Amino acid sequence: SLPSLLVTLIVSLIAWLRGQGSPRKFMSISTGVMDLQALMGIILLLWAGFTGGGFPAKRLEHAVTMLIAVVVGHLAAKWKSAPPAVQGRNYTITIIVILLLVIAGISRLPQGWGPGSM
Repeated sequence: SLPSLLVTLIVSLIAWLRGQGSPRKFMSISTGVMDLQALMGIILLLWAGFTGGGFPAKRLEHAVTMLIAVVVGHLAAKWKSAPPAVQGRNYTITIIVILLLVIAGISRLPQGWGPGSM
């Protein structure tokens, strides 16, 4: 998800600065990837929780933060009929907020990035 978010950020920033082009396709792809990761995360959370790992607070905080990031990603659909420059600006701001939420969500995990962090 992080690579698609970074590509979308760059494309949205360029669209905003040039006042042309629509980054909507990139935003849709990033949102779709985030949806897939959210589904896999929910499955992992439930699997680990019910097979003996329990539901520690850090794991739940991570899950809630990441779900908020997904919701923010879906808010971008409000601007699909806006002019391209407005889409670029709004998508850029949205992606920055999502990236900040992702960083905050990852920081809630005891080991941070990498395998074994859940």
